[in-house]
Amino acid sequence: MLRDVGIKAEAVVDDINAVYYAKTFRGDFDGLAQGYHGPSEVGETLSEEYLPGGARNFSQVNDPVLTDKVNKVQSELDPQKRLQLIRDIQTDLAKSMYYVPTVYDAGPQWQAWNPRVKGAPDLRVNRGGRRRA
Repeated sequence: MLRDVGIKAEAVVDDINAVYYAKTFRGDFDGLAQGYHGPSEVGETLSEEYLPGGARNFSQVNDPVLTDKVNKVQSELDPQKRLQLIRDIQTDLAKSMYYVPTVYDAGPQWQAWNPRVKGAPDLRVNRGGRRRA
C-alpha cells in the first residue's frame, strides 16, 4: 500500500540483541521502527522489566529486595521452589505497582494523519481478528 502512494519502504530485520536492544530500542535509528515482544519465559520478563539496566525497565526500577528475589529465580533449578519464588515476587509487585497492568489492544484507540494525507484507509485488526471502524 505504501508503494501505491509513492513511498518506498524497506523492511530491515535486525539482530535483537546486537541491534534492536542496543540501538533501536533506545531510539538510535533512522526511519521507523517497530518491535513486538510476545510472551517469554517469566525469568526473562522479570529480569528485563525489574532489574536495574534491564532492557525493558521503563520505570527505572531499582529495588534491592526485588533484585535479590529476581536473581534467585534465575538461579533456582527446582521447579517448585522457582514457582514459589515467582509467586512471592508477584505478590510484591501487586503491592509496589511499578507498572500499572493493562491489556494490549484494549480501550480507546486514536489515529491521526497529516491533513495532506488523503484517503488513508483504516485497516486495523484487533486481537480477535475483527476489523475496527
